[in-house]
Amino acid sequence: MYAHDLIIPSNEQQINQLVFFFTIETPKSKPCESLTLKVTFPGSDPIEAPASLAVVPNTDPRRKLIIYRQPLLIPMPILRPGRIVASVVHESGEIEAGGFWVVTLEEAQKALATAATAAKTA
Repeated sequence: MYAHDLIIPSNEQQINQLVFFFTIETPKSKPCESLTLKVTFPGSDPIEAPASLAVVPNTDPRRKLIIYRQPLLIPMPILRPGRIVASVVHESGEIEAGGFWVVTLEEAQKALATAATAAKTA
């Protein structure tokens, strides 16, 4: 799990795999008819995969939501500087599910140096 930017040594880095974990919630009264998981890496075409709509039936009437949980494994992605965007496509449109940034080591070092300088002058 990444809590900060992904740092790569150069402008392009292939890694073994990256797994995204999606949690999609919808009211019980409006279950999803279709779900597609989508991830777009900087400089690459979007990767899309259908999500399973199978869920364990809610046996407790107090539960108001249907929750779909789905991992998306992306083998051998090529990382480039920029924002990786994850989204969910459903029958009513597309919702951005978040994203995170890929930066080069040089960019990360410059940002750290700038932050250190700012902290000293504060």
